[in-house]
Parts: sequence; C-alpha cells; structure tokens
Amino acid sequence: MTIPSDFEKLVNRVEETWDKPGMITDDDSLWYNFCIAALLGGNLTDAEVNYEFNILNKYRLLDREKLDYGWIMTAKTHLLAEKEAVEEPNKRGKIAAINKLDAGITDIEIILKSADSVFNSIKLNAEYIQSISEDLDQQKNLLVEVASSNEAYKIIGLKSAWHKNKIYGIAYTKALIWLHNCGICLDLIPNNNHSIKFLEECKVHTTNDFFVVNTHFSSICELIKADIYFAGIALWYYEATRSLVPSNFRNQYSPKKLIKIMDKNNLDLNDISDMIADIERVEELKSLLKSKS
Repeated sequence: MTIPSDFEKLVNRVEETWDKPGMITDDDSLWYNFCIAALLGGNLTDAEVNYEFNILNKYRLLDREKLDYGWIMTAKTHLLAEKEAVEEPNKRGKIAAINKLDAGITDIEIILKSADSVFNSIKLNAEYIQSISEDLDQQKNLLVEVASSNEAYKIIGLKSAWHKNKIYGIAYTKALIWLHNCGICLDLIPNNNHSIKFLEECKVHTTNDFFVVNTHFSSICELIKADIYFAGIALWYYEATRSLVPSNFRNQYSPKKLIKIMDKNNLDLNDISDMIADIERVEELKSLLKSKS
C-alpha cells in the first residue's frame, strides 16, 4: 500500500479547518440537501452544480409543491432567460453549465418527482433522520433502501419497477453525499471516481462496489490513524483539485503539491473549496494549479 505524499498532512489540515456536519433540524434542509446531491454527476464540476442549483432555486423550481405538470417547460423558459442575461466573469463557463442543465432537465424532473414520491411513501423527514443519528446500522439501512443501483431502471407512474422506495438516478454516491450533509452516515465514503482513483493510487486493488470501497478506505484510515469522515474530505480536496490540473500533469500532482500551492499563495482549505464551488473563481484555481513551483 502506498499513500500519496503528505496525504496525512492534508487530513490534519482538514481536521483543523472543518467541523463535522450538524444534524438537520427541519424538513426543508433534508429536501434541499437532496436536490444539491441530485444535480451531481456526469461531467459537471462542483462549480457548475452550485451554479445550476442557484438558478433552479432562484425560480423556486426545486420546491416540492412546484413539481407539477409543465415543470420542464417552465424550467426551460427560465434557463433560456438566464442564458441570455449571462455576464462575465466566466461567461463561457456559465453558458456551458446552463446548456448542460437544459440537456439533462428531463432526468432531473424524474429524479425530483421520484424522490418526492419516496419521501412521502416512507415518511422521510428531519425527525426520522434525527432518530437514527446514533445507529449506524439504521443509517446504512436507509441508504440501501433509497439508493438505486448504478443500472438504469424503468419508471412506471413514478414508482420503480424494481423497488418502490428506490429513488431514480440516485445511487450510493449521491445518496451518501446527501445524507452526509444531513449529519448521518459520516463513517462511510462514496464509491465514486474520486475514491476509486485514490485507492488505485494507493495500490489497492478494488472494484466500484460500495462496501468494498469502504472496507479498503477504512483500512487506510486505520493505518494513518485518521477519522474516516475527515480523511474522506481530504480525499475530495485532493481529487477535486487534481481533476482541474491539465491531464498531462496529473501524474505529478499530489497532496504535497496542493499544500505547497496553498502555503505559497496564503490560502486555506476554505479558500480552496470556495474556488472549487464558485463558477466565477474556478478558473483562478486552475491557474494556480498549473504552476510548476
């Protein structure tokens, strides 16, 4: 097993900077945290996801009571208006994000309506999340119950032909990111490309199976004596920034390089996450990551 250079130091910085997510206290937080996670995936950057969420939220298109007939046409009308009004900085990036959102709007509608149906069916609310906050087994059960497989399945009357409580388009990665933001499942990491690439770099043979990925990552955390949640955040910082590095330089990138860039430019992890998430600042971060020092 080979841990990337200075990964432990990056974990330590995360622990010094981050607090674990607090427990949600209201149903709106549960729903809107879900909506953010639902937009993740594909070839979207974090900055694009946040930009898309803000547009949809601006027009109240994420409100559960707005998920009625005609939602897609209403959304497309607002997206066209937003695209026509786009301004600098990063005008090109904003237009690209709007185009991606427009292209995927049908799937987003199905995901949101599927989730609304499941929330109602199993009476999923903040009170229930709070009630399982001390029981990891129940948290895992919820995750397994609502997360769909990675394979597509048909929607019939907004109910999965496979299992009525599965949320269409929400596999373990999106479901876990959502539940993390609600304050539960903090001892688990997503089985996304970030995690798999990291394990491969550690010379750990793995699959994309959720529980296998978690078993291997847990072993790494035991080796470096790190909290799984904070190590998972460090992994995200590392892989999210590496994805912004030109492809021909990614093999030379490491947590050590990230820390060096931060120190040289007087940046902390909050600055880095702000730039990753902000479509107007992500190009600034890309420029810093290109530096050869």
